[in-house]
Amino acid sequence: MQSTRSFGAGSRYCRGSAAAALLMLASACASTDGPRPVGHLPAVAVENLDERALLLLLADRETYEPIAVSRALDGGAELRRQAALTLGRVGDRRGAPALEALLGDSSAQVRQAAAFALGEVGEQSGEDLSEALLGAVLDADRETGRLAVEALAKLGAPLETVIERLIEVPSEELFPRLLPSLFRFDGDAVVRWAEQGLEQPEPAQRAMAAYALARNPRPEGAPLLRTLLMDDDSQIRGWAARGIGRVGERADVERLRPLAGDAAPGPIIQALRAVRRLVTDGKTPAPADWRPLLLELIKDPRPGVRLTAIEVAAVWLLDEDLSDALVGFVSSGVRRERELALLALAEGEDPRAAALLVRLAGDPDPVMRARVAEAAGFFRAAEVLEQLATDDSPGVRTAALDTRLAGDPPEAAELVLTALADGDPAVRASALAWARENPVFEMPELLAAMAVTWRDRQPDARVAGVRALLARAGAAEEERERIVESLEVLAGDAEFLVRRQAAGALADLGLEPPAVGAAHGDRSVQIYRQIVQQTHRPRRVDLVTERGSVRLELACPEAPFTCLNFLQLASQGYYDGLTFHRVVPDFVVQAGDPRGDGWGGPGYAIRDEMNLLRYSRGAVGMALSGPDTGGSQFFVTLAPQPHLDGGYTIFGRVIAGEEVLDEIVQGDRILRIVEAPGP
Repeated sequence: MQSTRSFGAGSRYCRGSAAAALLMLASACASTDGPRPVGHLPAVAVENLDERALLLLLADRETYEPIAVSRALDGGAELRRQAALTLGRVGDRRGAPALEALLGDSSAQVRQAAAFALGEVGEQSGEDLSEALLGAVLDADRETGRLAVEALAKLGAPLETVIERLIEVPSEELFPRLLPSLFRFDGDAVVRWAEQGLEQPEPAQRAMAAYALARNPRPEGAPLLRTLLMDDDSQIRGWAARGIGRVGERADVERLRPLAGDAAPGPIIQALRAVRRLVTDGKTPAPADWRPLLLELIKDPRPGVRLTAIEVAAVWLLDEDLSDALVGFVSSGVRRERELALLALAEGEDPRAAALLVRLAGDPDPVMRARVAEAAGFFRAAEVLEQLATDDSPGVRTAALDTRLAGDPPEAAELVLTALADGDPAVRASALAWARENPVFEMPELLAAMAVTWRDRQPDARVAGVRALLARAGAAEEERERIVESLEVLAGDAEFLVRRQAAGALADLGLEPPAVGAAHGDRSVQIYRQIVQQTHRPRRVDLVTERGSVRLELACPEAPFTCLNFLQLASQGYYDGLTFHRVVPDFVVQAGDPRGDGWGGPGYAIRDEMNLLRYSRGAVGMALSGPDTGGSQFFVTLAPQPHLDGGYTIFGRVIAGEEVLDEIVQGDRILRIVEAPGP
């Protein structure tokens, strides 16, 4: 749900055409509170400063203002490009005509931004913008055509429709425009076009054809994936292994075996996961000849390989040598080795796991106790879970609740009712998520749970409560009227995310949703000017970890709020001592959570800033739990992740120390993040 209110709404709306007049009006409507620019950089002269400040204001408040947009569109190419991206971020369908006009701009960079932004606007507003984008598919600029195809895929356009238009371009242009987004389409034709893409001489095009086969694999694409297991490109070998894990068969275990000795870690990691999936899906018994490989791989010096081998070992239990090795990790391994070994022993039903659960339920490390709560689910260790349900650590209580509810026990409603009174918002959010899927609680119980959430600094539980109320409205018609009244109150919440969720719920109930207002309205215009000045160029930081230092270049012009928020937190020492609480080998390393369990943040949320940067290896992105929920958690990709493009704000990239990324283990600490000399 997007705001339709202009800033300074109603009779206070200013119809002056000058940017200065608009800025004066916005200044009168805003306080000086809120996050501020950081550092002591001298004021710099930035072209079109006022117009750029206005565009930041619109994006930050998620507000469409035609006068400000028109002012920017009258400027130079770079200002028009920024205006296009802003319209995409605001997501108001009233901006679509301007974006369609920009598809004919004289600047290729402007046309690229417009094509990308139309995909964002259509996705948020439900607007059908396919015809304009189909025209842009034929643009003389290849990148514009590629982004138009991407936008069409995001909007759900049929692949056949896009192909019909693409065949009008010169033959050498078809695949460069199609293949990067082919994985986003549905239908059998994906395999057919991917097969043709594999015949292209350009390595990047072949890679994206392989990705289309592997990302959402189809059984008819399995023969092609099997041939790619022997490809010269290690990234393609890894992708192929991932796809085979989902659509393969028993005979594929032998085809995957050579990858266990691959020179690159990615194919090994993906092959191990693929075999595990084939076993757990019932397509093959655990292959006995892989046991010696596992015993070697759990000692591999590369952390990603070693930890993945420990993680998947459960399907080969009960094997005496492998079980003994896992018990050894639980006793004397580093924290992540201990956690994964315990989970593998429990999943593999090793008889020693039960005693280990009882002992480790009192481990001094709350992260370890949370893993005990997960592992207890494999043994239905009720006493252990009951103990952990009242643990001092909210992360442990959340893990215990999730495990207890996983089997949908008869006492689930009672467990949830108790959790709804918990003092921690993450515990209550988890309980309310169950209430959404199982709308058994009556209005008084849900309202009592919602009342507790008003004290929360972060809105997670209130957002989950809105969803639970909507589900209850569908299950109990007699309570609908009271639920609507409650949702109307929540639509006036101080937190934008709650207002938006409540307005969306009212719309889902067939009612006219109220305007949710601006996402942020508490920053003065002078703050926006300063933000423009401090983000007009990239800035660099050193991410200093226990494993070494990584230098990041922050893409401040492309994601100004995100970069400045990151710099502000870093300058306050916010990240000092925090852990990498999530590390997924061959995917991402993630940090920035003061709780250490994935639920934490700074107590506020920032706007998404989707842009045209791509998730190659070493891209720095903002972690989210939904639109506009970023705060302090960030991640760095360990391998290309095209499916994240346009879905998570990219705000930087690794420019030095890339090798350190592969050494980081979940639980490792950030020592500090400090700004480094710029370019």
